[in-house]
Amino acid sequence: MVEIAGELQEHVRDQGAEARNSGRRTTGICEAMLGSVIRADVEIVETVAHARSGQMMRPDVDSICDVGGQDIKLMCSTTPWL
Repeated sequence: MVEIAGELQEHVRDQGAEARNSGRRTTGICEAMLGSVIRADVEIVETVAHARSGQMMRPDVDSICDVGGQDIKLMCSTTPWL
């Protein structure tokens, strides 16, 4: 994980930009396990992350479809998300 973060930092610098670490967050199938390894500030279930992101990017969104490697999740709402 540290090696990957270092490679990302190097790539960003090569592009003439700067990356800043504003915290550690995990989501997905192993969010709790990975979160404990990297001492994450936040561990969030992926469907909640998708709903919040959808609302932030498009407040009028009422459906989110997550096509994953092993399943498909369809979330629909008639009221504002979270």
